[in-house]
Amino acid sequence: MEIRTLNYFLTVARLQSFSKAAQELHITQPTLSRQIKELEDQYHVTLFRRDTRHVELTSEGRLLKKRAEEMIRLKRVIEEELSDPEIFSGDIHIACPESNSMALIVKTIKKINEKQPHLRFHLHSGNAELVECMIDEDEVEFGVVVGQNHLEKYDFMPLSTYEQWGVYLPADDPLALKDVITPMDLKGRPLILSNQDMISSKFHGWANSNKEPLNIVATYNLINNGLLLTENHIGYCVGLDYMSCIRDDSLCFKRLSPPLIDQSMVIWKRYHYFSNIAQYFLSELKDIMYYTCTEDYHDRETEDDKSAAL
Repeated sequence: MEIRTLNYFLTVARLQSFSKAAQELHITQPTLSRQIKELEDQYHVTLFRRDTRHVELTSEGRLLKKRAEEMIRLKRVIEEELSDPEIFSGDIHIACPESNSMALIVKTIKKINEKQPHLRFHLHSGNAELVECMIDEDEVEFGVVVGQNHLEKYDFMPLSTYEQWGVYLPADDPLALKDVITPMDLKGRPLILSNQDMISSKFHGWANSNKEPLNIVATYNLINNGLLLTENHIGYCVGLDYMSCIRDDSLCFKRLSPPLIDQSMVIWKRYHYFSNIAQYFLSELKDIMYYTCTEDYHDRETEDDKSAAL
């Protein structure tokens, strides 16, 4: 099986057309059809269902597509790792949530981009389940998760950021006048929760003092959809503080009391062999965290000195 043939196969799968694929690949359609037929004969399978309008993958074709994409990516990684060690180039894939901790990742990307412009970053947004799945399937090198659940499967590095859980609610809601939200405040009220079991069970534990079932009217995968529901007064959305997807003043955020706090983690597959660029990214991230913590410490010292002088 040649890489060239796999590229032919992937192009047909993407365009769902032999004629369009042949045109993009700058080869004749009979040549392309013959290459795919030889690939099918080699493994005694049918990769595409063909009709007069388009082609679609069979179950065997979908399996080959997944493995072919892995092989193409691995070939690219090998070429990058064997290139000039003084010039970092290539791609770093990071699966990440919508959270305040991404500010550290963005700072790191910005710093690297200024020093190594040939590195490309690809961010894949999703919840913790998607992050873990993408790591398990080797689709990304790193993932960012909030909390410490399921870390026995991975190696990880704590980030120097903590996430505050709270409730998003309409700015004109009576609860918006409160400084914090208690379990009693939410008794019987319509709630919008993440559909992740980990987060749901954690919030249930926090609210357990009510001794009553929660009134969950909707769940979300990514919080932006939950906030849309809240904007329309459907329920109170439980999520993390500092969400960048709040676009105006129609919503406000209130932290929970007692506080519900999590630490963010960068995770990766256990015993994973890092490429040079992946090691470089981790090193730069550690530097960013060190300098951020140092700046925060000096800022607090300055504020303390000002207070003492007064």
